[in-house]
Amino acid sequence: MNTKKFAGAICALACAISITTTQPAYAGLFGGGMSASEQERWARKLEQKEFGNSGPQVFSSDAINSTPYVQQIQKRVCDANGIRITNNTFTSSDDHKDTVHPIKVIDNYMYCTSVGAGYIYLGATFLKGMNVTGFANQFDYMATAQIISHELFHGIDGHLVRSTGKDNEFSAEKGSIKLLDRLPEGGWGAYLVAINRNAGYADQISKLIRSLGEETNGKVCMPFLGHPKYTGRDGKEYQLIANSWDGRDGYKQDDNAYFGGQLAYCIAKGALKLDNIAVVENHLKQDIKFKGDYLLVCKDARLPNGYRVLTELYGSKDLRMSDLATAKEKARSSMPLSRYGEMKAYWIDKDESLWKIWLACAVAADVEK
Repeated sequence: MNTKKFAGAICALACAISITTTQPAYAGLFGGGMSASEQERWARKLEQKEFGNSGPQVFSSDAINSTPYVQQIQKRVCDANGIRITNNTFTSSDDHKDTVHPIKVIDNYMYCTSVGAGYIYLGATFLKGMNVTGFANQFDYMATAQIISHELFHGIDGHLVRSTGKDNEFSAEKGSIKLLDRLPEGGWGAYLVAINRNAGYADQISKLIRSLGEETNGKVCMPFLGHPKYTGRDGKEYQLIANSWDGRDGYKQDDNAYFGGQLAYCIAKGALKLDNIAVVENHLKQDIKFKGDYLLVCKDARLPNGYRVLTELYGSKDLRMSDLATAKEKARSSMPLSRYGEMKAYWIDKDESLWKIWLACAVAADVEK
C-alpha cells in the first residue's frame, strides 16, 4: 500500500464531508437552536443538497450486505456511550444529544455525513476506500467505528443545531476518540488504525495527535501516519511496533498502529505497570472478529472498563503465560530496553507474540523505574 498516495486521496474525499457537517447559517434564525420539527426540516434540506431530488439511494449488494455490519458497529458504540437508537423522528429539541437513527449505507456516495436530526449516511464507496470490504478483522471494525463516532459526535454535540463558533471537525475528531474510549478495544490504538486508513482533515488530525503525545508527559512521540516512539530513561527512542512491516501488508500496518497507540494510551493514564499486564481469553472474536488465540491486556481501575486490550497473541495459554512470567521477571532484574535491538532482530519475525509480550513488559518496567 502506498500510504502517502492513499492518504492524500482519502483526504480529498474526507474534506468534502464538511459541506454538510459545517454549521449552516439557517440555524441562527432560531436564536442558536432548533426545535425537533425544525431539525427535521433542516435535515431534509441538507439531504436534498447532498443527494439531490432522488435522495440517498440503496441498490448495490455492497451497500445492502455491509449495512448489518455497520449498524452492529453503530449499536456497539452507542450502547457503550448511552446513546439510544430509534426509527422514530425526534420529539424534543434535545433528542439529538443522546439519540440517533440507524445509520444507512448508501450508493453513489463517496463520503460519510451527518445531516442532523439523528440521520447519518455512509457511502459504500467510502468503505471500500478504507479497505473495508468484508469486515474480516478487528481493524475493519475499528476503522468503521471511528468514522461512525465522528459523525455521531457531530450530532450529540449539536454541530447542526446551533452556531458553536468552534472548529466542528476538530471537535468531532476529538469526540470520536472519546466515544471509542468506552470500548475495551478502543483508545488511541483504534484511532490510529482509523487515520491510517482515512487521513482526512490532516491539519486537525496532526494537531490532535500531537496533543495525545503531550498527555504522556513527553514519553511518547505520536507522529502523523507513523509509529509511536517511546523515549526511554536512557534518552533513546524505541519504536512501539508489533511487527516488521514491509510496506505491503495492510494488516501488519494496522497491527503496528494499534499496539503502539494502546501502549501510549496506557502510559498516559499511568496504567502501564508490570503487575497490570496480563494474558486473557479472546472474548472479542465474535463481537468484532478480533484475531488471536488470546489477548494481551493492561488491567487498571483508571482505564475504561478496568482494562485495555493491547494486542492479539497466538499459541497455547500455558506458553504465553510462561512467556509473560519470564518477561516480567527479567524486566524487574535488569534494564530490559537495552536489549531492544537484539530482541527485535531475533524475535519480531520469528515469534510476534513473544516480541509483543517482551516489549510491553520492557516499556512498563522502564516507565515504572
